[in-house]
Amino acid sequence: MEAGATSEWIGGHLVDEGFPVVCLETRHVKAALGAMTVKTDRNDAQGIAQIVRTSWFKAVHLKSAAGQRLRTLTAARKAAVTAVNANE
Repeated sequence: MEAGATSEWIGGHLVDEGFPVVCLETRHVKAALGAMTVKTDRNDAQGIAQIVRTSWFKAVHLKSAAGQRLRTLTAARKAAVTAVNANE
């Protein structure tokens, strides 16, 4: 799967169900698919399948649910601190 906004959530559920999951680094995928003249979801899927078949990809880490929660809490705290400091 290509890394994206929902890849951690979807990938986590797939792993929980026992499926092997590899998350592909988006810049590598973009570079590999950049030569395509017609950009469609079907062509993207075929291109990504070819990338995986030839092992020409860089895998990225999927964060655990605990890591995602920690990141969310950290971002919320930063926003709260920024809001308090803006009112001073």
